[in-house]
Formats: sequence, structure tokens, C-alpha cells
Amino acid sequence: MDPGVEYSKNPVNGEVKLILRNGLTGEAVKEILKGKYELLWLYYGNFEEMYSLPLKQIKGKVYFQSSESQDVSWVSGLSSINTLTIRGKVKGKINFSRMNYLRYCDLEWCAATKGIIESSLALDSLGLSNFSGKLTGFCKETAESISVLGLTGSMESLEGIKYFTSLMSLSIWNMKNLSDISELPSCKALKNLQIEGWVILP
Repeated sequence: MDPGVEYSKNPVNGEVKLILRNGLTGEAVKEILKGKYELLWLYYGNFEEMYSLPLKQIKGKVYFQSSESQDVSWVSGLSSINTLTIRGKVKGKINFSRMNYLRYCDLEWCAATKGIIESSLALDSLGLSNFSGKLTGFCKETAESISVLGLTGSMESLEGIKYFTSLMSLSIWNMKNLSDISELPSCKALKNLQIEGWVILP
């Protein structure tokens, strides 16, 4: 097997991970299409040609680590996955509206990924690194569904957090300019709050 293609099994839960370290090689394509994994980890290399694969067949979790600036518009076709993580420099634009099974999402906030807040997806958990948008920019359906929200970035205000009616856990890191948290009492379901690493609520 191509040394850039590796399988790994989690000894705790038995989850099978397919790790691709040399981009989308012929061997990598074969293993992707076999579907014998719960987690597809695109660890290193260029994966822009993923758009040519039957992406709907890919299920479970996809972790994408971008080692170079590359177009991730193909992610729009992952309509059957439930978990998505994207790290690194990416470009293009992801249309999240067809990803109806997506529940857990952890993204680098940028032009390619910012559509997640207007997607109308019923997410359970969302993490956004380097978030520079506004909470008021979230569509109603997505805001009301999120129970776990993690943010790093440059917000000054939590205006709009009152619309996150299912929010149980909120973590905010490295937002040194954050000054307005006046809407937080509106989050009646909130049980855990962390700001800059300090646990405010037990």
C-alpha cells in the first residue's frame, strides 16, 4: 500500500481512521471509495481533485488539514457526513446547505467557510477559530439548534447570543476586545461558560 495511505483503529471505541498523507493519489482514491472507515483524515497534500469523486458516498467524519492554500469548494458535496473539521489556509466557497446530516463542525473562519452561519443547518456543536463575524449574522435555524459553541477571534460584543436558545456550553478564547456580554442572562439553558480559560459557571 502507498506509504501515504494508512489505517488506524482507536483502541477505546474501535473507530477506524483512514489517514492520507500524500494528497489524492490513485491508492488514496481506491481506499476512499471502499468506505471502510468512520473517519477520513486528509492530513497532508493537495485534495482539490476530491470534487471528481462520488462525495455523497463518504459518511461519518471528515478532518481536513490544509498544508497549502487550496480550493475546498468540493466540501459542498459531502452531503452524508455528520462531522467536519477544517484547519489551515483554504480558499473557494463551501455551500453548506446540502449537508443536512452535519451536526458537529469545527472550522477556520474565512471566506470559504463563513457560509456555515447562514446555512440553516441544525448543528449540535460549532467551533469557529479566528471568528470576525457577528452572532447576529447567524440564521435563526442554526442559532437555535446549537448547544455547544466555541469561538476565538476579535468580537467586541456577544450581541445576538440571546437567539441561541439551546446553548448549554459557551467557550470564548483570545477575544481581548470583548466588553459587552449583557445578553448572556438570556441563555437560560447555559450550564458551562468559559472566557479566556476561566470557568465562570460550574
